[in-house]
Amino acid sequence: GIWPVNLTSPEMTRFWLTLDEACRVVRAAVESMCGGEVFVPRLRRARVLDLLDAYFGDNTPYTVSGLRHGGEKVHEALVSEHELVAPWHDLPNPHGFVVIPPDGPAGLTTVVRSCDAPQETVDSLRKLLAQAGCAK
Repeated sequence: GIWPVNLTSPEMTRFWLTLDEACRVVRAAVESMCGGEVFVPRLRRARVLDLLDAYFGDNTPYTVSGLRHGGEKVHEALVSEHELVAPWHDLPNPHGFVVIPPDGPAGLTTVVRSCDAPQETVDSLRKLLAQAGCAK
């Protein structure tokens, strides 16, 4: 069997969006692009442990393996430290994502990481899984 489930870290977070949300982000980007922009969606996050509990039920047995070698991260990043040196700026967009033109004035000063995004609850994850037809 799969029990206990192996987790890298109970605090690990990953960005979360539904297929419908992904389609809306792509459509909005296509409709508003001029050329050369980078579109970074504003996403919610989920702790991997919360997703495990939402899918299999509370108190699912798990073990912790730790981070794997090769760059695995506890929290994802959509914009990295290396990209902050580019002359980009953060423009609020009515579609709920950031437009970063590569030739805009400097101003983007923070890394976009999953640990900083709004967090899904176990109950909200259960609802999203049910809507996607993935509920147990």
